[in-house]
Amino acid sequence: QGFVELARHQASRGNHSEAIRNFQRALARHDQDPAVWRELSQSQFQAGQDVAAPASASEAVRRAPNDPGYLLHYLKVASRTLPTSRLVRELESARQRFPDDPDVALALGRAYDEQGSRRYAGRMYLEFLRLASPGHPERAEIEALLNN
Repeated sequence: QGFVELARHQASRGNHSEAIRNFQRALARHDQDPAVWRELSQSQFQAGQDVAAPASASEAVRRAPNDPGYLLHYLKVASRTLPTSRLVRELESARQRFPDDPDVALALGRAYDEQGSRRYAGRMYLEFLRLASPGHPERAEIEALLNN
């Protein structure tokens, strides 16, 4: 865990190249932890490594295929290089796999919005509100968006 803690410290200070190096060292010893793959991917994303970040994120998804958080992170980092239409298809697939996850509904709504599909976006935003807890950090933003 020494390399992971060091990498987290470096990432928190914005030193992503050192964070990446230490996350990779940690994974060389134990590569089964999806959280470390996700953190590596996040540092790569922050460093502008648009090919490496999705590759690392996909390793996290491979190790935790039933966790929608890892899938959403993958789609976030891949969105820099994926065409919007492909991102929408990937999110529609995620929505089928995780129909009760509010964050998947929200991500799909935002992708529809970006694509210009306001009607579908609105449906997903309403679905997000139905699924999200009252204290969800993005609830107020979506409620305000729908009330405009």
